[in-house]
Amino acid sequence: MAKRQIRDKKTTRKMWDELLESRQMLRHWCYAGKVPASDLIYSMLKHFPAEWEQWKDRLGKLHEGTCEFCTRHFYGNVKAQRFCDDVCARNNWISRQEDFHGNKRARDTEYRERKREKKQAETGQAAVESGHEPEDPAR
Repeated sequence: MAKRQIRDKKTTRKMWDELLESRQMLRHWCYAGKVPASDLIYSMLKHFPAEWEQWKDRLGKLHEGTCEFCTRHFYGNVKAQRFCDDVCARNNWISRQEDFHGNKRARDTEYRERKREKKQAETGQAAVESGHEPEDPAR
């Protein structure tokens, strides 16, 4: 996902008029013109919100969604888009990594503690600090 590009009012008006003259669906026109549909939609919402509301139902199916990270409503470029922009996608990935590795470290630490306690109970040795093994008296 690239950074969303909000176009200026003049460019947005020109693109919008071309779309309406072509009588194509929004997605088809944007694909042919190599313009991300979400860029045109957000430009319209910024500069001409009343006109957007009037025409949005006549422009074909739009991919609307709710961002899984920030829960904002957005118009995506594809149906499977889960996040409103690349910032939310990245933040979600980071939080998932932190959750997984944080929990994994906690599980690993608990496992090592239980294993060490079990070994000490079997051998009857005194408790040893983590990472410090008793010295071998034969040395």
